[in-house]
Amino acid sequence: IKRIIWIGPPSQSRLWKQWQVDRSAGPMWQPVIGNGLIARTYISAGELERAVPSDGPVITFSAHPNDPVVYWSPDLLLQKPDWLDQPLGPGVDPRMKWFPIITYLQVGMDLISGGAPPEVGHNYSADAGPAIALTINPPGWTPAKTQSLVRALPSLHYVTG
Repeated sequence: IKRIIWIGPPSQSRLWKQWQVDRSAGPMWQPVIGNGLIARTYISAGELERAVPSDGPVITFSAHPNDPVVYWSPDLLLQKPDWLDQPLGPGVDPRMKWFPIITYLQVGMDLISGGAPPEVGHNYSADAGPAIALTINPPGWTPAKTQSLVRALPSLHYVTG
């Protein structure tokens, strides 16, 4: 497999957790692994300028900094998470502070909330097209082609299970 996209990775995903720990640069919510050519993190539509064509394997994680599915962990009970360190990720309320047990419960309650707009929380409806563009990034790819892809994706039908 040469290209992989993980959208909204659960906090307990081993690879996602390992990338956050072993990052060579960047905050926890946007880890850079090595030179960033193989491992990429997509946060929002403004990230596409980082796309660099690659003939080698590319793994992209699409993860919103304010997605409780991505960052909820039992560690929140007694330990301040790195994602509350500066700089905060887009969409993380700057007034949010860590409190033992309270933050664990607060983020846990966010797990069951729904109805967030695109690119907020666990709503990744607007992210598939840009994540594909960041991962595949063929020569000559343009933002206009990404927008065409974004418009075309909802009309595709697929089966899960």
